[in-house]
Amino acid sequence: MYRLYANYLEPKWYGTEGEAEAFAEQISRRLGGKEGDFVYFEIASLLNCPPCGTGSPGFKLSWPRVKDGYSAMERLYGTSNVKMNRFAFMAVKAGDQSTAKEIFSAIGEKWDRPTWRREVEFITARDWAMK
Repeated sequence: MYRLYANYLEPKWYGTEGEAEAFAEQISRRLGGKEGDFVYFEIASLLNCPPCGTGSPGFKLSWPRVKDGYSAMERLYGTSNVKMNRFAFMAVKAGDQSTAKEIFSAIGEKWDRPTWRREVEFITARDWAMK
């Protein structure tokens, strides 16, 4: 539900510039703890994924908080191939090579088409991370 509302708040739909980001901050603080961190990650994965059909250029939100949110999600609910691919995509977009390397190692060859669109995009990102 929070991801859908954040998408609604994007300027391309019914929001104004920065409104979705402000919502991510507000709702994650209101929920608090690991649950709030997890929701922050989920909204960030929406706002930072142009290949998925959402998001925009540049990195939106706080990268350290996104990393905390991914860790919280892993502890609370586990992860999935889709979540790992989204996290890898954001790590590359944020320029965090060490985090990207770690998550690409876990992904292996299991790239997610909606996240990367084309295998060559996945391979290029993975090669950068593994340097």
